[in-house]
Amino acid sequence: GIDDKYALDRELGRGEFGVTYLCMDRGSKELLACKSISKRKLRTPVDVEDVRREVAIMRHLPRSASIVTLREACEDDGAVHLVMELCEGGELFDRIVARGHYTERAAAAVTRTIVEVVQLCHHHGVIHRDLKPENFLFANKKENSPLKAIDFGLSIFFKPGEPPRSTVIWTNWSLHFWTIFFSLPKRVIRGLVAVSGWNFW
Repeated sequence: GIDDKYALDRELGRGEFGVTYLCMDRGSKELLACKSISKRKLRTPVDVEDVRREVAIMRHLPRSASIVTLREACEDDGAVHLVMELCEGGELFDRIVARGHYTERAAAAVTRTIVEVVQLCHHHGVIHRDLKPENFLFANKKENSPLKAIDFGLSIFFKPGEPPRSTVIWTNWSLHFWTIFFSLPKRVIRGLVAVSGWNFW
């Protein structure tokens, strides 16, 4: 199981399906992050497929300084575990709030990283579908820390020029699969087929 190779420590964050822990590689003593997704919460085949696709996408994307690296994916009787590099600098959202405002130059640097992530994903046939300040982490607490994209749980594969395999069909707020406050207006008003252009909004 996961405990044979990694020692799980304190909780770092919590989402709808998973809990992220600080963990240590027992062999190298390297500190990492482990996102543990409880199998009890994977109630439908769609939920299971979403987790499989998240792992597949993270393995599919090339190594990049702007995307968190997946070290290993494994499972036991209770959960699926995604072991990733540790980002200790916190969320982009929290840093924006703490600073109060960004200079144009600083904002441009952050925006450049986000656009580079979008470009890399699209080049490799991936739509992230949940780009927001909470899904970008700083590698460390330094002012010039690298910024890395995380959370590909809602991401999908696509082929340029072809409709993605996943479409939006919903009639109330409970069925949306993105973060509503960061969605383009047309997407909120009515269901639309997922397209790569959404990420630019």
